[in-house]
Amino acid sequence: MGGRVARAAVDLDDAEFQDDVFPWFHLIQWSAEDATNNRVFRYDLKGAQSAAKALTTDVETFLRKCPEELPKSAGFTMDDDTYFAEWAGALLEWNPELRMVRFQLVPRRLSEVKFWSRFFAALRGAIAGLLFQDSDGSDGPDASDGPEEPETAESAGAGSRQLSMALLSPMAGGERTSEMRRLRRLRARTGRK
Repeated sequence: MGGRVARAAVDLDDAEFQDDVFPWFHLIQWSAEDATNNRVFRYDLKGAQSAAKALTTDVETFLRKCPEELPKSAGFTMDDDTYFAEWAGALLEWNPELRMVRFQLVPRRLSEVKFWSRFFAALRGAIAGLLFQDSDGSDGPDASDGPEEPETAESAGAGSRQLSMALLSPMAGGERTSEMRRLRRLRARTGRK
């Protein structure tokens, strides 16, 4: 019985950390799913946010930088009970330029679903590109290449939130869905959105 209580506390702590930067923690994790096992990446919140803003400075930029939709295998849908819909809502609140570009394109030139599919496809590619690059612009080493030098606060840059993380295995689609449901239940219990 005590084990269940302790487990719930750990899950709640994880959910609170993830919600502090919602939806960025989830977007970064989702962008890294296709990485090979034992790949090390850098969690760069400011870089991911800059990449998102760069996609939506104006309509022409969006159309140029977001030409492709997500593949069918991504399981993309904008149904109300999906994480894509939750992410879209949070991103619209976060970025006024995204709101304006969406307002100008949907439904005149693109459907809601096509707009978000193109946006998330480009965002996933941009974030994945950031995650697996070293500061010199080359691909980062695999975790099997040996340990990296520890990073100091000074080398990380002011305001940049970077952590080294090893990917042990990407989540399968069903695991992602159940994880999102678990997070929604935790948010509902704690009264967080």
